[in-house]
Amino acid sequence: MSKSGIRDNRKRGSVGEYLKNHTEKDSELLFLSAYFTVYAYEQLKGKLNAIKSMKFLFGEPTFIKQKNILESRNFNINPLDMEKRENSTNDNVAYGISLDARLRQSAISKDCVEWIKEKVEVKSLVKPNFLHGKLYHITQSNGREYSIMGSSNFTYNGLGFGDSKNIELNLVTDSNRDISDLKDWFLELWNDKQLTVDVKEDVIEFLEQYYKENSPEFLYYFTLYHLFKDYLDENISDLFNEDYKESKIWNMLFDFQKNAVQSALNKLKKYNGCIIADSVGLGKTFEALAIIKYYELVGKKVLVLCPKKLSENWRLFTEHDERNFLRSDGFRYAVRYHTDLAREGKHVDGSNLGTFTWEDFDLVVIDESHNFRNNRSSKKITRYEWLFENVIKKGRKTQVLMLSATPVNNRLTDLRNQISLATKGDIEALKEEGIKNIDTTLREAQKIFNDWTKTPEKNRKVKKLIEELSNTDFIRLLDSFTIARSRKHIREHFDIASVGGFPERLKPLSVFPKIDVHEGFITYEEINDMLDGLNLAILSPFAYLKEEVKKEYHEKYDTVIKGKRQFTQEDRESHLIGMMKVNYLKRLESSIHSFNLSISRLKEKIEMMINLYDSQFEYVDSVLDESEINYLETEDDIDEELFIGKKIRIPVTDIDVHWKNKLQEDLVILNQLYSKTKMIDADRDNKLFKLKQILRGKVKHNQIDGEVINKDNKKVIVFTAYSDTADYIYESLKGYCMNDLNVHIGLVVGSGSCKATFKPPNLKSWNEFNTILTNFSPVSKYRSSMGNMPQKGEIEILIATDCISEGQNLQDCDCVINYDIHWNPVKLLQRFGRIDRISGSERKNQNVKLVNFWATDDLNKYIKLNERVRTRMTIVDITATGDEGDFLDEQQAEKYTMNFREKQLLRMKEEILDIEDLYQNVSLTEFNFNDFRMDILNYIKSEFNSFDSLPLGLYAVCPSNLKEKGNTLNGLIKPGIIFCIKRKVSENTNRKSNPIEPYYLLYIHNSGNIAVGFSNAKEILSIYRLLCLHRTEPIEELCKLFNNLTNNCSDMGQISKLLDAVISGIREEAKKTSQKTLRFDRSLKSFTSENRKKDTDDIFELVSFLILS
Repeated sequence: MSKSGIRDNRKRGSVGEYLKNHTEKDSELLFLSAYFTVYAYEQLKGKLNAIKSMKFLFGEPTFIKQKNILESRNFNINPLDMEKRENSTNDNVAYGISLDARLRQSAISKDCVEWIKEKVEVKSLVKPNFLHGKLYHITQSNGREYSIMGSSNFTYNGLGFGDSKNIELNLVTDSNRDISDLKDWFLELWNDKQLTVDVKEDVIEFLEQYYKENSPEFLYYFTLYHLFKDYLDENISDLFNEDYKESKIWNMLFDFQKNAVQSALNKLKKYNGCIIADSVGLGKTFEALAIIKYYELVGKKVLVLCPKKLSENWRLFTEHDERNFLRSDGFRYAVRYHTDLAREGKHVDGSNLGTFTWEDFDLVVIDESHNFRNNRSSKKITRYEWLFENVIKKGRKTQVLMLSATPVNNRLTDLRNQISLATKGDIEALKEEGIKNIDTTLREAQKIFNDWTKTPEKNRKVKKLIEELSNTDFIRLLDSFTIARSRKHIREHFDIASVGGFPERLKPLSVFPKIDVHEGFITYEEINDMLDGLNLAILSPFAYLKEEVKKEYHEKYDTVIKGKRQFTQEDRESHLIGMMKVNYLKRLESSIHSFNLSISRLKEKIEMMINLYDSQFEYVDSVLDESEINYLETEDDIDEELFIGKKIRIPVTDIDVHWKNKLQEDLVILNQLYSKTKMIDADRDNKLFKLKQILRGKVKHNQIDGEVINKDNKKVIVFTAYSDTADYIYESLKGYCMNDLNVHIGLVVGSGSCKATFKPPNLKSWNEFNTILTNFSPVSKYRSSMGNMPQKGEIEILIATDCISEGQNLQDCDCVINYDIHWNPVKLLQRFGRIDRISGSERKNQNVKLVNFWATDDLNKYIKLNERVRTRMTIVDITATGDEGDFLDEQQAEKYTMNFREKQLLRMKEEILDIEDLYQNVSLTEFNFNDFRMDILNYIKSEFNSFDSLPLGLYAVCPSNLKEKGNTLNGLIKPGIIFCIKRKVSENTNRKSNPIEPYYLLYIHNSGNIAVGFSNAKEILSIYRLLCLHRTEPIEELCKLFNNLTNNCSDMGQISKLLDAVISGIREEAKKTSQKTLRFDRSLKSFTSENRKKDTDDIFELVSFLILS
């Protein structure tokens, strides 16, 4: 013992040592301290349990009840667990409190409470910052008195038991007079009712939290609070700025949609951008409308950019129209098409696009934002570049909300340009989040993805890909910008059954009709062979230029894209030929009527061109003209590169006669085709005949192929990619529906006239787009609230193009028929998503049915027919690229995507798919924590629970059985423990491999095997949520069993072993990561056998642990 009277918790001795030496049996103690911890009590337990009494006075207004609920959140200092704050320059650093002590704190606290009840009085000062000194006075049973005063609080570190790096200053009082004066001073303060108040019961109540049994749900929220505390701190100021929640649109949303809205608002505020990538049928449009309402209520201006086919849907919500069921919300956003960008002239609403103030918006909402994922261009500015320069960067500080179910096509880097809209092109925009370079992060992720696709199929597991991507900043990048939920995710995370839920999917029906009712007609395969033999020279005059003029034309018209890729006019024409061959094949697949129209138009144009060539006085246009575009499926299927370059005119005198010969060869084939196909009218059209049969069974008997779908539901949507096919079906069926089936039929198309047989008196808008949809699906469209709309009668059969394949709620219907098959299965799922949607309790389609019309019953042959043409288009791209390395990556990704789509199409013969759940597919759902953040944000708002005032090291006991939930995680979940551990000193070097750094979540089985490592934190949180949510009370049986096994938490040996294994697991996983990233966090380097335990306690602290029984 030092002879000095100073106690500095260093070489001059500690206060704890002084108290141990002078506290004897039956002593009376007077302690004054700002803080009290059970760990300090544990170190003096033998001495303190033997005393006669203690008066403990808190020097700060501890446990004084606060009135204001907002202020209560600011009461975040736990006076009974200050080891993690006191004696440190960093509030997050704690020294000396071992992980084992945290495990045992329940037993320690229980002993401490019993001691307080028996021997301690506790009071607190009522004024803050009124008294700063600390005093410890001891009166032994023989009357001898001792005291020490200074800076040390009654904490583990304050008394000198820990490894605090701070120096305390305390002085032993050796004057009897001073000792007596200090005692009198203390008692004077203690007895002053104006300055002090009794808080003993509050202290006991608080300490009981250390050892009381917690409910699994409480521990889930407690753990989330610590993981996402920074997020809560950033967003807490907005908790009560919620006027938008009074809107009609907000109150129409399901809980999972409300979560998306709140999360998106937070991302827009922090990062200036957000991509909502929820799956088909989850209501992205409604989520966006609620976000728009928030902006409009705070006086912000909003622009919606959408494909033309979706404009009617968006525009309706801004109009004073009976069909607008949200008119009470008074939306006033502007709507423009994607194609309006960089275009002059008049918009559909009559405004002048040339004078439209594009830069004058605070929020831009981009529907189908994947249309802007590429920015390849030449001297001609692309829509993406125009949007970036004139809408995003110019004028106001614009925030960007993007909506897309498919923001990634076949490259992860597809996200780059969408994210750039939010960051305004700044690749270092997320530097503070630990992401140094966004482009580098995406390239690293793409390389990992490419390597993964090369893995043999049987070994290609999504989980492995996620683990590899966890070694990059990719997960953190996605978590910053994206919100993505699948149907599976919604089922697992939200209680949707109580409000209607999703319909049951019945097995799809595949139909393989011949072309001709008489079955003697040429086959689909034979027609394809004839199409494949076409030269389509009419589309490629540039390829037939005379040798002497070629150089001149190439110099004049060839285009360099982004300084590295040459795209010649011949490339453009070759690409167009491939695309148009696919188009003719798809036209045939759609309907013999549409195919005849295309063949007839092509014949007439070739005949005209042959005459032009013979005249030798005319010019030939070499560009894809508007009439050709109108044949194509949808605007977003057209490669923008086809429009790169200038529109040119070639004198026929510059074209070799070989061109005319090729035209004549094509004309022979086309004449042969047309002579056969023109005979097939509506009466001989076998595909149309099969459709009529299906409609009869559905309308008359609620059955398709003998299977009952839903009672009293006659509705069917028939989808086709082409407006002329849609019109042909409508005109061929309207009499049949009216006279034979006694139902009304409607037609909606994006270009052309909409039609319907339902024409109630006084309804002038009976043939308008939105009126037809409302009368087809009156419940989902809220027709009952529209005074001017008919309330009786409705349309049962709807013929539609893909103008309604997105953004429409039509779940009054229970059957979708794909009259033709899109080569991309996502499009088919989007169509089906009109009826396969979450719905309320008034659901009319408990079951939903999909019918697919295939061109041939040999689907492998069908796929090969399509791919034979598409492969030739890819070969064109090889000659057009200036960077072979980049191209090979793109080609590999494209090949993987095409093979993937082939498998999807084959599977769709037997089942209805969720894109996110397909074999080998990766969903953005895997990469963000939005729902967990919203869980804790909403809990904090509703419960006002100040988790900061609670001790660390809390636990709960929960069953590990998930069988009743029928969840896919069932095989993984076994008895064990989920530990949440915090690293006291965090370093950015580990942020890549651990998305929730400085916290670590690990799930270990009782066997000692780590089931899920820290790089898969999202999977662990999903398990946590599934097991704990809605278990609002401690599970008494399991708690009793656990207490028996651990002797009321005093024997935590087995738990401690698992915790040691988890710490080793963190170290090993970090080491593996470091070998890949060439960086290793120095705080996780190997621990020596001598100091490993001590170093572990210095590095980590235990936040919580969930025991799975």
